[in-house]
Amino acid sequence: DSNTVRIGIDDFASRVLGKFTDMEAPLIGKQVSEGKDAIQLERDGHKASFVSPVSGVITEVNSQVTGDPGLINQDPYTDGWVLSIYCPNLKQDLKKLMFMDSSKAYINNEVEHLYEFLEEETQMMAADGGSLGSDLYGNLPGISWDKLLKQFIRRDL
Repeated sequence: DSNTVRIGIDDFASRVLGKFTDMEAPLIGKQVSEGKDAIQLERDGHKASFVSPVSGVITEVNSQVTGDPGLINQDPYTDGWVLSIYCPNLKQDLKKLMFMDSSKAYINNEVEHLYEFLEEETQMMAADGGSLGSDLYGNLPGISWDKLLKQFIRRDL
């Protein structure tokens, strides 16, 4: 509405990194830029920075998530949003994002990449018909936080 968007963390990132224990976000009124760090989440001392998909001014920070960052994992697409941003050039910024079929194809590719990564790292094969569980980092103690970030969250690191 009115060039304002809500951003947060998607279900894929939430499943890979597991339950967040702390969150840092810019204050209301601060400028964020597309492709630059906007949200920092933490889990037991491990930090992950997420970039903003759009440029604009922060108009709201979700106080529920500030008080309970685990809400991001429980409900990433409705109550677990993190920032609301006013984007004066929203139409232009949206042209850079994926929608519908391209988004679905991208996520399917990432899931396949994740299965290959897990098989290589753990030497366990995914069962046919299996589904992606939650909290992969917490349930696979041999997996490095930094390696997960670089492979699936921030390839620019």
